[in-house]
Amino acid sequence: DLTVEIIFEKAVLEPAFSQTYANLCKVMGCIKFPEEQNPKVSPFRKTLLNRCQKEFFREKSDENALLIKIEALNKQTGLTESERHRAMEELLYLRTKLKKKMLGNINFIGELFNLSMISSKIIITQCIKNLLEKQKDGSRLDDESIECLAKLFITVGQKLENESNDETKKALFQGAFNTFKSFATDKNYSNRIRFKIQDVVDLRENNWVPRRIEAKPQRIEDIHREHAREEQEKKMEAAVAQQSRKTKSRNDSRDDRDRGRGSRDGRMDKSEWNPPTKKIATNIDMSKLTGANQKLDSGNLILGPSRQQWGRGSGTGSGANSPLSGSREDLTVTNRFDMLKDKKNLLPGRTSSAPAPRGKSSDRERSAAIASAMAISGAGHERSQKPRTPSHSPVRRNPEKKDHLSDDDVRAKTKSILMEYFDTEEIEEAVACVKEELQLVKKHNVFVEEAVNLVMEAKSSSIKMLGELFATLFSEKPPLMNADGLLTGFQLAFESAQDLAIDVPGIYSIFGRLLGKSYADEHVTLKLIKGAMGPLKQSGKAGDVLCEIITQALLVIGAKGRMEIQQRWGKEKMTWSEICDNHHELIEKYKLDFLSSSSEPKESADSGINISENLRTMLEDDKSKDDIFCYVDKTINPDCQKDEPFIKNLVTAICDFTIDADPSSVEKFNVNETKFKKVSPILTKYLQSSKDNLLVELHALDAVQLLVHEKHHPQALAYSLFCKLEDDDIITEQGFRNWRDNGVEQQGHGVMRAKLKQFFEDLSRCSGDESDTNSENVQQ
Repeated sequence: DLTVEIIFEKAVLEPAFSQTYANLCKVMGCIKFPEEQNPKVSPFRKTLLNRCQKEFFREKSDENALLIKIEALNKQTGLTESERHRAMEELLYLRTKLKKKMLGNINFIGELFNLSMISSKIIITQCIKNLLEKQKDGSRLDDESIECLAKLFITVGQKLENESNDETKKALFQGAFNTFKSFATDKNYSNRIRFKIQDVVDLRENNWVPRRIEAKPQRIEDIHREHAREEQEKKMEAAVAQQSRKTKSRNDSRDDRDRGRGSRDGRMDKSEWNPPTKKIATNIDMSKLTGANQKLDSGNLILGPSRQQWGRGSGTGSGANSPLSGSREDLTVTNRFDMLKDKKNLLPGRTSSAPAPRGKSSDRERSAAIASAMAISGAGHERSQKPRTPSHSPVRRNPEKKDHLSDDDVRAKTKSILMEYFDTEEIEEAVACVKEELQLVKKHNVFVEEAVNLVMEAKSSSIKMLGELFATLFSEKPPLMNADGLLTGFQLAFESAQDLAIDVPGIYSIFGRLLGKSYADEHVTLKLIKGAMGPLKQSGKAGDVLCEIITQALLVIGAKGRMEIQQRWGKEKMTWSEICDNHHELIEKYKLDFLSSSSEPKESADSGINISENLRTMLEDDKSKDDIFCYVDKTINPDCQKDEPFIKNLVTAICDFTIDADPSSVEKFNVNETKFKKVSPILTKYLQSSKDNLLVELHALDAVQLLVHEKHHPQALAYSLFCKLEDDDIITEQGFRNWRDNGVEQQGHGVMRAKLKQFFEDLSRCSGDESDTNSENVQQ
């Protein structure tokens, strides 16, 4: 009994190895143990089948008990929200575990039937019949029973249908399958259940041959054998490719020699010869040919140019005394072949070697004929006259073959890479495998979709590792992931999240853990994430996922996470009303009060970070300047309002508020004139109301310098901010020059001065101080 219990528990909880455990049971069932001689001890096979039967009928009662507990918890009063939530999570976890065990038991029973350890009568009359018995009462069959039926049909369908010789069994099987098939058209079931039923129906129509072969556990010998076979195939492909390149190289060399010989003796190259593929009938209008309508004089018929054209190059004689020579008058006889005498129709390769006719008019005619022939021959003649280069070579080169992976190949390789990554926990090796084995130019979404499906029921550590892998792929050069591919890969999971939540209660937390690292590292923005969460908005879970992402990002960023995320929230102009309706509950639940639109500043002494956060929040909430003055007066001692920490925090918060990201470019920012006009009186009050104004202005410009340096010196941002500060008389000319010559902060100071050279030249030109420009050039 103990042996059966151990094997059964392993087979049920590890369905991927159920076939292996079934084979083990088959072998052990054939062994006669000494203990079986005792009549009180049941044989191994009987004990195993009794255990499967007991689990099969007990699962239904356990499920009903769980449903009763869930209903009782929903009706129970006097519990706090957190206690109710914790109790509900425990019950849902037990239900998920029970469902996994139920499907594992059904799968194990099917594998035992495939090994003839269970008869077809038990499968049809007990398993299938009991799973369908709720339908007889007229009630709706539950999703778990349908999933069990689907798993059972997939496992035993082929053997059960092919080996049922009894007509009664065939009829029972056909009736049960028709009932199962009818559920696919019932709209009361979710799309996930209906698609699962349809998959089984399609499998039967395809003679129980699956479209894709599922990856099953392999023995070490099989793995080594497959690896050796793949290595052998690679060597053969390399040898064939090398031989092909050698053959091609020899053919190219031979063609080059033939082509060179052809161009020297005036013959056409082989590569330029294109035999006609089809005879084209052409109707010629004879009336348009010169002399075509004239009568033929057979006595004075001339088939070509006279003997006089051949000159000294002929070996048959020349001159006036030759019997074959003719006079110029002989050439004036016209007939239908007279057109052949036109020099314009002579090809360059057929020109005579005789001296050109005397006279300037003859030379002009000969030049015109050559030019006409050159125009007619076109590119082909040019190729024969010019030395051939690789770019002009008429030999066609075979394009390089690029083996683009199909979606199925990407999914299979993704699963293999991630399973190894979860086992070894070496992220560098995983990134290298993705780079070498996967071609993700246009298939980032396929990789992400398969990865997300793989970790839905994985361990917590695997989910965290996958989130880190996504972020690392962004950081590669060139990047192996982009924001569009990442979020597109999550679309299928977002669409089916409501159904998946039944099996995976913590699915919304999984989304947050997978995307939190990428958001913390600024590879994706909240605005992009919000746009991709359309399906989650319909189910009212978009706010939960967004809060989970921000919570994970806070853990990654660390101490300054609240301030940084608050700044990003403001830059992207995010509002809770566009995401969800219950944002007040979510803010309180996830402790995200720093993103609340109604957060008010505290009246106690504040740190510099809190001052910057609260000022930014008040500006985003469109608070008036009087409210901000009141907050500063309550929070900061008047004697400290000219100190360096307050001035820098004030200027940083206000200037950062006025900067908007340019949607056309990731690295470009613009100064919002409307916002700057709104905050200009605030800067003027605290920067221009001091006797020691020059030092205050220096602190302010140092803060602007650090802000621009933090944003990696975007184009024209420093120039725009300085122009605004100068146009609104917030900083004096002397203050700008003092910062240029005596700036305290060194980070980015040299880069800023170089980018502001034009600003200081304009400043000097307006003030008429040319010496200042000269001093700037000297310092540069």
